[in-house]
Amino acid sequence: MIQFPLADNPNPRDAEVLNTIDRICLQLADGERTVVFGPAGPLCDALDAEGSAGGSEAIRSDILRTGRLRAVVRLPQGLLKSKPRQAMALWVLGPAHAEVALGERWTLVSDLSGMTLSKSDVDDLISDLVAAMGNRRSVEKHSFRFARLVGTSSLVAARGSLVRTRPLASSATVRPADAVLHIEGLLSSLGRQETTPGLDMRVNPVPDPTSPAARILGDLADEGAVAYLPGNRFEVDDLHVGDPNAPGAIRVLTTEFLLDADPPAIMDRLRFATRYPEGRLTEPGDVVFCTGPRPAAYVDADGSAAVAYPARILRIVGDGRTSRSQTALVARLLAQDINAQPPTARRWRSWTVRAVDVGQREPLSRTLDAVEQERIAALERLRLLDQVATLIMDGVASNTVTLGDRTPAAPMEGTP
Repeated sequence: MIQFPLADNPNPRDAEVLNTIDRICLQLADGERTVVFGPAGPLCDALDAEGSAGGSEAIRSDILRTGRLRAVVRLPQGLLKSKPRQAMALWVLGPAHAEVALGERWTLVSDLSGMTLSKSDVDDLISDLVAAMGNRRSVEKHSFRFARLVGTSSLVAARGSLVRTRPLASSATVRPADAVLHIEGLLSSLGRQETTPGLDMRVNPVPDPTSPAARILGDLADEGAVAYLPGNRFEVDDLHVGDPNAPGAIRVLTTEFLLDADPPAIMDRLRFATRYPEGRLTEPGDVVFCTGPRPAAYVDADGSAAVAYPARILRIVGDGRTSRSQTALVARLLAQDINAQPPTARRWRSWTVRAVDVGQREPLSRTLDAVEQERIAALERLRLLDQVATLIMDGVASNTVTLGDRTPAAPMEGTP
């Protein structure tokens, strides 16, 4: 194991740290492994290219290309007693997978920023790191708690934070034609023509599929594709349980609503206007989200709701186009990607989300809206069926009602 900073160099530059690790990689025998503990800056954060082939970014890329970097973990602050505010990171170095093609190699990454690690958490992290040293089959069998697999080539190409990269796709890739058959089969089972018209769409396979347009949420915010709005700080006594559709009431979306599907709280609209004149309301299509105790998100299709801190808002700006003008954001897809984040991913700006072809934005939005309408209708039907079952059981058990076969209606005169 090697720990930075070294005794003879208490404030090393990023390039010095990485050059030392590069030399260690060159000296490692095939059966040897080592753990590197050092500042998060050179080990996993975005680096300055430094304008030359010998810059920090170039050195780290060279290390990645060796295939010996098997795991990268960004650790919480406070682990270095002499510099408690400095974030630290771990690297695990080991033999490269000689039997795996360079373009198919993987690295395990984990971002534990903001966490407080208990003993069981440390044990689970060690278990993840041990699993990362196995082959592809053993890695895929392990249930990772803190870590995820990413393609090593994507780390080299990302030129940014190593722990922000999108997870590696499953090796069981679905063919476009099979995906179409599966979707069509499900839609047929749902009886799409008899339900919401928005589900009556044609699904076509893509002849030459390309990689998903994965983006970092913080980058999208910086370029203006999404706007970040903090939640309102309300007094607890101003929030109540009640009918959000009652006259004079305003919906208040809370973290409990996001995490536990609790009904939204309500507040008197006049009280909101007088006590919180700077308060903001959602607009239709806003994504309301929280970061802890786990990431969760919800699309407010109706708008005009208040959001209670620590919940906040992501608002897609304009037509949702990203800086890559051929891709655009979709609110429900953005919410799904937030809900799919690991429980430990507390930094919203580091989340990886997907964009879609500009031409697919509107069809996808309409279809997802139709699916949501069907889901709400199905839940309402389920609620009514539960009520019917309860009333029948109570009625029969209390001898209030009896059940029997329904008498067929008498045929109308003149009918056979």
